[in-house]
Amino acid sequence: MGFAHYNFSYNNLGNEGAKMMAGVLKHTQHIVSLNLMMNKITADGLRELSEGLRMNHSLIDLNLSSGNKAGNNRNRVMAKGISYFAPMLAQNVYLQFLNLAGNSIGNEGVKLLLEAITQQEAITYLNIECNEFTTAAAPDIKTFLGTTKSCKVLILARNNLGDKGIEILADQLAFKRSIIENIDLSSVEMTRQGFILLMLRIKQNCHLKVLKVDNNQLGSHHPYGAVGQVLQQGGVLEEFSAVNCELTDNFGTVFCDCLRTNKNLRKFNFSRNLLGDQTAVLFAKSMSERICNLEECNFSYNAIGEEGGIRIGKMLTRNKSLKKIDLQHNDMMDGAGIELKHGITSNKVVNSLKVKNNMISLKFVDLIAVEVQENIRNYENEEVPVFKNKVQELRINEDV
Repeated sequence: MGFAHYNFSYNNLGNEGAKMMAGVLKHTQHIVSLNLMMNKITADGLRELSEGLRMNHSLIDLNLSSGNKAGNNRNRVMAKGISYFAPMLAQNVYLQFLNLAGNSIGNEGVKLLLEAITQQEAITYLNIECNEFTTAAAPDIKTFLGTTKSCKVLILARNNLGDKGIEILADQLAFKRSIIENIDLSSVEMTRQGFILLMLRIKQNCHLKVLKVDNNQLGSHHPYGAVGQVLQQGGVLEEFSAVNCELTDNFGTVFCDCLRTNKNLRKFNFSRNLLGDQTAVLFAKSMSERICNLEECNFSYNAIGEEGGIRIGKMLTRNKSLKKIDLQHNDMMDGAGIELKHGITSNKVVNSLKVKNNMISLKFVDLIAVEVQENIRNYENEEVPVFKNKVQELRINEDV
């Protein structure tokens, strides 16, 4: 029998269903993924599942989350459930992906869970988003960040850590103190103060590649020098997301100016902020130089106007790294539309340029879309056959 992926999400299995699934786990060794999201499972159900997992040697992916939606089917294992789960987890060397988002485990549950994972040394992905823990949990998270030998992705979003909590755990993100490669700190009640402290700590981090700080109040009229230091010195950060953070040109200009010397960043998302022409102009200037290797940028739902759009259009004639650009829901007009059309005509790399919901005439929006489709067709005609030939060569070598 081959490996199996079971998806029972959005049902009403409850604790009785969890008990039945525990029995299956005890007697089968082919289930590698189990999704029990939104099933009204509580602490008693997790106790049953823990007993089943004690005798299971195949499961590597367990999803017990409550998703992103409210509803009667939410799982709520709470700290009591984690007290049953943690002893088993500490001894389990198979489980690698664990999603417990929205389970109200609180500060006590976080402590028990992280201690168990530190002993287990197998979990690579941990999602404890929206679990009602606070600044009081920060010391335990800090300890975990410094001691885990396996966890690469940590989702802490939608918990009330606050600036003080960020300050505590950020200490472990400096230099080589943590092996975390991807951390999500969205909606954690962080302000500019906590954000600056965070950036100062990670500016020489050797592992962090993805940082997400969406839905925090990071906007300010004060300087963002620390952000500049992080990007100028490079580090290894490849993806950065700060959606809906009240960011203005005061932040955007510092960020974009530093792109001139950054070789590692591949993607950023600044959608739903207050960024305007000053940011767009500096972005275009930085991206006209050949040092930056940025491939994707999202400026949608901002305040970029005619000048910013024109500069970005002119930049496209010179830049050869950008592939995806989102400029939807800004304030650009036909002057920008014309330059963007000219830019995309001479650029054969961009395969997504979104400009809808500006003040650009539909004619130019359609012409831009036509050029993008032409780039996509050219890529498929030129690059895909090359890729297929390489795959065929690998197959021939395997046969030999």
